[in-house]
Amino acid sequence: MSDAGVPIIPGYHGEDQSVEKLRLEADRIGYPVMLKAVRGGGGKGMRICESPKDFESMLESAKSEAMKAFANCDMLIEKFVVKPRHVEVQVFCDKLGNAVHLFERDCSVQRRHQKIIEEAPAPGVSRDLACQLGEVAVKAAKAVNYVGAESTLRSNSNFMPGAGALTRWWLLNLWRIKSNRRRSRTGYLGLKTNICFLKALSSSRAFIKGDVTTDFIPDPTIPCSSLQDPM
Repeated sequence: MSDAGVPIIPGYHGEDQSVEKLRLEADRIGYPVMLKAVRGGGGKGMRICESPKDFESMLESAKSEAMKAFANCDMLIEKFVVKPRHVEVQVFCDKLGNAVHLFERDCSVQRRHQKIIEEAPAPGVSRDLACQLGEVAVKAAKAVNYVGAESTLRSNSNFMPGAGALTRWWLLNLWRIKSNRRRSRTGYLGLKTNICFLKALSSSRAFIKGDVTTDFIPDPTIPCSSLQDPM
């Protein structure tokens, strides 16, 4: 992707998986770093390493979880972006070299590195920036000869897809609740255990303004009633 002019997060996803090599790459990238299972998903096999002294223990923990979940413990390393927004762009490519993007969505509300809500269009993203995101996403997909449907992401105002390959696809949308008036006319559907969370989320000033990052929910053990800045 870097050869195609797509801005990327500094990272390593090479074949040498020795502890020594991975440690050298983490030092080169600079701490904090994110350790990720190459075949991971759903937040499994991911660990944030804040300093060199924690590297070996975090690596072992990530690899152990990855092996249990995916029967593979190969790791990639990325520069950890503090308080990012997680915005994805959907792309669709055919076998004839045609590629289009299907606009962007915000996936910043997360628990345990797993997306809870996907919101389209992404709040706080200008149409000019959205067009730039779409163009770069298409360029990234073409760079790896991708065929099918996929998403790429950005953090803050920089386009920074991960260091790994494009391997997954998502097609989800959320219609945003923007005002108290609209909320009063909106019913809540879903699992009973999720209803209180959705109510608390839709009552958060930060969420209503679209001012959320991936640490919007600071601790997975905190109850849903204590979301940041509730109304």
